[in-house]
Amino acid sequence: EFTIAESERLEGVILALRAGGIIRGRVTGLRPEDMKQLSITLTPEGEMGLGTEATINERGEYEIRNVRPGRGRLSADVNMRKQLARMIDVPANADMTVDLDFPRGARVSGRVTQRGRPVAGAWLDPRPVEPRDDFHMYGAATAQNGQYVLDDVPRGEYTIGIGGYKSRPFQVSGDTVFDIDASPQLAGRILEDNGKVPIAEAQLQLWPA
Repeated sequence: EFTIAESERLEGVILALRAGGIIRGRVTGLRPEDMKQLSITLTPEGEMGLGTEATINERGEYEIRNVRPGRGRLSADVNMRKQLARMIDVPANADMTVDLDFPRGARVSGRVTQRGRPVAGAWLDPRPVEPRDDFHMYGAATAQNGQYVLDDVPRGEYTIGIGGYKSRPFQVSGDTVFDIDASPQLAGRILEDNGKVPIAEAQLQLWPA
């Protein structure tokens, strides 16, 4: 240990600065064409910046150098189509290995209509009924004929949001065709005159004005 005064010059002193740790691993569960569009980023907890990007080879092996110790979010993103993320604790003075395995999924397709007409250019937002913090799908838009395709949807129960509309739940256990009628719907309660007691098994009829 020594102290250097202002403007003092020392000779024969070598300062060794230790680089940060290395995070490496392998990404699996992606097609070769998806692997070419893969990006991996580590963002320290509490920061909103772009984070540190990894180098990735064609086999899905990645590496992030000079990583600061502490907690961070490691995310693997496939061209704004789907994302796999994990919170990790980076140790001090040590490297670590974190493998990322994208869940295998099925194709969900169908047609979106409203009052019997196809809905073009609508953005579909698929959401699992049981929320997941580690996996996210970005959704897809309908074609001119109202058709849509969502690839690699993991098994489970989902709803699809279209603007303010939310579909009924549906199950994905393999390739699934799910047509959506996004026509406006009426919902409410029927009460007695005092507005407090609901009427069970009431029949409701509507006529155009």
